[in-house]
Amino acid sequence: MADLKDRILQSMCPTVMVPAYSELEPLGKAGYRYLMARDGLFVEGKTAWGIFGCPSGPAPGLCPMGPLSP
Repeated sequence: MADLKDRILQSMCPTVMVPAYSELEPLGKAGYRYLMARDGLFVEGKTAWGIFGCPSGPAPGLCPMGPLSP
């Protein structure tokens, strides 16, 4: 990414493709990220009191990413 605005946006709100053949790396520090999976778009967050994950929207069609369940 060459544009500074895109890099800032990605660092503040990362989107990760769920791997199809290996395990998803855990969210390391407090914050949140979007997970694009075969099942749709999910939001995962980590706070001082716990970790949460919830679906945000269905997949637009057949996606090559790995599956993820809420």
